[in-house]
Amino acid sequence: MNAALKKGILLLLVFIVTACGNEVKKEITVKDLVISPIDYPLASTVSAERLHAIEQYQTYLQKTEFKTHYGEALRRIADLELEISEEERHGVHGVGGGADEAAIQAIKLSSIEHYNTYLRTYPGHEKNDLILYQLAKAYSLVGEMDKAMQAMDEIVKDYPESRHIDEVQFRRGEILFVDQEFEQAEQAYAVIVTKYQQSPLYEKALYKLGWSQFKQSHYNETLQTYLSLLDIKEAEQKIDQYGITASVNRSEKDFIIDSLRVTSLSLSYLNGYKTIAPLFKDRGDKLYLPLIYEQLGRLYTRKERYSDAADTFMAFTKKYPMSVLSPSFHSLALLAYKDGKLNSEILNSKILYVKNYGIGSKYWKQQKLEDRVVIRPDLIRHVRELSFHFHAQARKSKKQKDYKIAATWYLTFLNSFPKEKEAANMNFLYADALYDSHSYKQALVEYEKSAYQYPAHAKSAEAGYAALLTYNVLLKQPKQKQLVQLKQQSLNSSIRFSNTFPEDKHAPAVITKTAENLLQAKNYVLATEFAKRIIDNQLITQVDLKRTAWIVYAHAQYELELYVEAEKAYAVAIRRVPRKNKNDLKLRAELTDKLAASIYKQAEIHKAKGENKLAAIAFLRVGKAAPSSSIRATAEYDAATLYMGMNDWATSSSILESMRMAPSSGMQFAQGISTKLVVAYTELGHFDKAAKELGVLAGFAKKPEDHRKLLWQTAEMYEKAGQKTKANNIYIKYIKKYSKPFLQSIEAHHRVSEYYKTKKPAKQRKSWLNKLVSAEKRGGKQRTDRSRYLAASASFELAQPVILQFQKVKLSIPLKKNLRNKKKRMEIAIKSLKKVMDYKVAEFSTASTYQMGEIYNHLAHSLMESQRPKGLSVDELEQYDILLEEQAYPFEEKSVDIHSINAKRTKQNIYDEWIKKSLAVLRSIQPIQYSKHEKIESYVLITH
Repeated sequence: MNAALKKGILLLLVFIVTACGNEVKKEITVKDLVISPIDYPLASTVSAERLHAIEQYQTYLQKTEFKTHYGEALRRIADLELEISEEERHGVHGVGGGADEAAIQAIKLSSIEHYNTYLRTYPGHEKNDLILYQLAKAYSLVGEMDKAMQAMDEIVKDYPESRHIDEVQFRRGEILFVDQEFEQAEQAYAVIVTKYQQSPLYEKALYKLGWSQFKQSHYNETLQTYLSLLDIKEAEQKIDQYGITASVNRSEKDFIIDSLRVTSLSLSYLNGYKTIAPLFKDRGDKLYLPLIYEQLGRLYTRKERYSDAADTFMAFTKKYPMSVLSPSFHSLALLAYKDGKLNSEILNSKILYVKNYGIGSKYWKQQKLEDRVVIRPDLIRHVRELSFHFHAQARKSKKQKDYKIAATWYLTFLNSFPKEKEAANMNFLYADALYDSHSYKQALVEYEKSAYQYPAHAKSAEAGYAALLTYNVLLKQPKQKQLVQLKQQSLNSSIRFSNTFPEDKHAPAVITKTAENLLQAKNYVLATEFAKRIIDNQLITQVDLKRTAWIVYAHAQYELELYVEAEKAYAVAIRRVPRKNKNDLKLRAELTDKLAASIYKQAEIHKAKGENKLAAIAFLRVGKAAPSSSIRATAEYDAATLYMGMNDWATSSSILESMRMAPSSGMQFAQGISTKLVVAYTELGHFDKAAKELGVLAGFAKKPEDHRKLLWQTAEMYEKAGQKTKANNIYIKYIKKYSKPFLQSIEAHHRVSEYYKTKKPAKQRKSWLNKLVSAEKRGGKQRTDRSRYLAASASFELAQPVILQFQKVKLSIPLKKNLRNKKKRMEIAIKSLKKVMDYKVAEFSTASTYQMGEIYNHLAHSLMESQRPKGLSVDELEQYDILLEEQAYPFEEKSVDIHSINAKRTKQNIYDEWIKKSLAVLRSIQPIQYSKHEKIESYVLITH
């Protein structure tokens, strides 16, 4: 081997080593990665002798007869040409003083030809992967990307273990990505990610793998890929608990942020923040996790999905409530609510912020001082705003519960930030809220604290005055054992207010209000004293203060039982109350009632002493002094009662009648007035008026039994008054409404029937007698001797017309027809008398027995006196008479038997006019036989 050949081979080896060992890794930005594939690495140096070396290699290839190093020379020429092409492409000058585009293009094409020649000359060579690698570069430089891809595909296929396989796959992935062949690009990137974690292209491949998955809408896979990338950055300490570390350069920061951006996009296409927790179930908590929540929330914000943004930020706070970043996330949520104008959510979120991170919370206790300092301004602002908001809301609603809510927020501020300069004003507002929520004791403490424990401020005097007003309220409510203490506290507070704020406009009103408080606290002596201060002070000209003082004074005198003095004071107070509006009229009415009560109390004192006349006069004076008083009616009623007790019926009835004329008292005491008037009218003999009042009382009766009794008494009173028609109408009304008590109902029937005894037509009498009999019969076991007597009497009276109808039938020709008619009426009459006898009332039994006997006797006589047929001879007439006697005799005998029943009753010591009449009949019919003692057999009532 000659010297020239040795020199050429040595130079070739140097270039091979340079080309293979001195490639420089170019820093790629996130923007570069997203927009275009990564470029090929550029040679580190440019040799001025490169063109000369190419000429030498070409001469070598053309002239040498020995092909031992032909392949190396051929490849080296192509490599040198490729280097020149790369330098020109990147704007590197100094290539032999510069070259035009045509020359450079020729060099590029020459390198491609040399590589292809090499591959044709040495097919299947073990290092052809490097040739294919360089050929792909050359094709890329001339823009023939398909052929570049073809060359790289051959490397992948034939040289899967090539030391350039990671770069080849990455270049393939870039080309495929640009061509939007995302699935194939994913496969190319995946080779590097799976097999070549140590490759300098690993992170970029991982990043582009995620993009390829995202472009295919494989969002779950995308998330897993980018989480792996973020795991690397966290391991490299480029991410800490506060986010991306400050030491990270701009390019790397953009790379991380863009990875988070794709992550957030993927999450937004899935289930948003709800997707995050499952992703980290097996991964554990990561430092970059807050960045994922933040980026997703900001993505929603950019898309104006404010509610989703806020939900995402809040999701982090719920998942990691103790994180130092949670307040910041909560603030981001609040900002989202504000930007989205979701006002209702802002309120709740602020409340939650204070609850979660406020002073005294579990979170606050666990944080470092520097972290507390960070959130303190937000806490102050939120608590202040919440206090004002809820106070305004309470003032609008006027509800105690709303004021209590506002008070709670003011207390939160005061407990959390007691040294803030606005604490004094917040304390005053806190007291206001407590007062309006009726928490008067707490309000009092806070008013006095605001007035006297802070340096002087705008609300000092107002707070002191409010404390006095609160005492007034409390003095109305204290328990007895607290009264003295509270009274003294109120007095001390009044003195303190006067000394501290002597120029305050409320000073005169303080004394008046104190007097009112003392009155409410039932300290009537001190109330009198304070009221007199205002009454006696001529310098005080405020009409309302004077009026209030007189009212307090009057009330105090009344409570002290100084009723004469109270009456005078009430009279003055009433004169000082105008008649401008409803409140004034209401106050006048109240004071008038108290004036009346003062007089009424004087009357009661007289009554208690037994001075009934003076008491009655005083009671009546109530109506004269206070005619509109609500107790006027009571006083007059009491006066009437006293006059009744003194048997002055005329005066009492006059008072009661006057009361009835007044609408209010007439309604209030209507029943009592009627009750008393019944007594008074009865005593005066005005029974008709008494009856009328009883009727009124019946209308008031709530119980049926009371109404029944009063209705009966009304009827009886009308009877007593001689107004029988009115009484009868009441009895009829009674009968219709009340069938019980049974006996009283029967009695009512009797009285009605008696009323119609002298009235015409008689049918009303007969109707009511029948009603009486029917009603009594329905009585069953309730029937009494009295009811039977009345029913028997009615039945007996009802039988008389029936008997009369029997008697009226004349036995004229034709006798047979008329006799049949008379017997029929006889049966009816006997039946009616039998009904009377069924009652077994002696008086009517004897009468019925007599009348029954007389019916038979009448029939016998009627037969004998009946009309004789015309044209009879003397003998025929005599014979006819004998026949009539034979017909009449049985009836005469039955008459004797029935009358004998009455005669027998004398042995039972029963002897009345009907028995007497029966005996007379017996003596007239059988004068001789009657003296004998005979057995009287039972008789048949109905004959045939």
